[in-house]
Amino acid sequence: MHPEMSLVLLTVLAGAGQGLFILLVALDSVFHGTGSLPTAFIYAGGIVSVALQVAGIITSTSHLGNPQRGWRAALMIKNSWLSREVITLSLSVGCALLYLFLSWQGAPYSLRITAGIVGVLANIGFYISSAQVYGSVRFIREWANGFTPANFFLFGITSGFAAGLAVLHSTNADSTIIYGISRLLMVMGTVSLIMKIMAYRFNASAYVSVNIKNAVGVNDPDIRLMDSGTSYAHYNTKEYFFPISGERNKAQQISVIVIAFLVPLLMWGILLSHGSIPFRNLFSTLAALSMIAGLILERRLFFIHGNSLQNLYYANFRAAESKNPLVRRAKKGTPVPTP
Repeated sequence: MHPEMSLVLLTVLAGAGQGLFILLVALDSVFHGTGSLPTAFIYAGGIVSVALQVAGIITSTSHLGNPQRGWRAALMIKNSWLSREVITLSLSVGCALLYLFLSWQGAPYSLRITAGIVGVLANIGFYISSAQVYGSVRFIREWANGFTPANFFLFGITSGFAAGLAVLHSTNADSTIIYGISRLLMVMGTVSLIMKIMAYRFNASAYVSVNIKNAVGVNDPDIRLMDSGTSYAHYNTKEYFFPISGERNKAQQISVIVIAFLVPLLMWGILLSHGSIPFRNLFSTLAALSMIAGLILERRLFFIHGNSLQNLYYANFRAAESKNPLVRRAKKGTPVPTP
């Protein structure tokens, strides 16, 4: 599929902001009243969380043909994962703002933590809804599998915790909290890396056979391909297919693994083993930025790898670099186009 950068930035930035809010509420509920968690972290963490989510919302409006009618996307909550995504994201931002306001006003802790818990539930709802917008498209096998919801949730949480660690360092939080979150990030980052490698391996073998029946979904022995499709560029050939060579695809996958996972893991490992190194605030910030930048590339590849079966008709089908048998059989002697 053609990668829409507005949707890439929405899912990555909003996911990171919500992961940060989950960390904020979790730490507030565990360390409230102990003096270990500075008030500055609550304010700074809440502001960064809201900023990331709002940035994702703003970028997503460029995907709408008529942004002023974007509110209509929330009207089909019973049947549409997109509507649920819009509603849970709006609720998430609202709860984060309310949480910040109650903290600033010195409201009772019970009110603040209630707003936080509702926000966390909305965050989880957003992860599920956002993943299912793509995971429910059954005819795109690279999306319709268990890795999609698992990775949307895991990557959002991990990148949010990475941003939270940077905020903890900058607000001089208790060293015990910083050490614990750093160790947790090492585990989460490792699991995320393994999950991404497994997803890439799954996508590489998602399509075993290519034939007319699994293109149209009709089991009829008399089905024949009468036309090999349109050769000029139009909506279907531009939006449902994105040409990428095997070498470039592998290079970008390696870049994702290095930038999104290996570099942050290395930085967190150094912070754990040398907690008193100079510029540790900058160090943890760079680790978070590296992960978010890598996840932007990862989400872009997620869209590119989504291969619609309609590409069979337009001779754009990409399956392990093999030639399209339907195009070969459509007209004898027709050259097989390559991506």
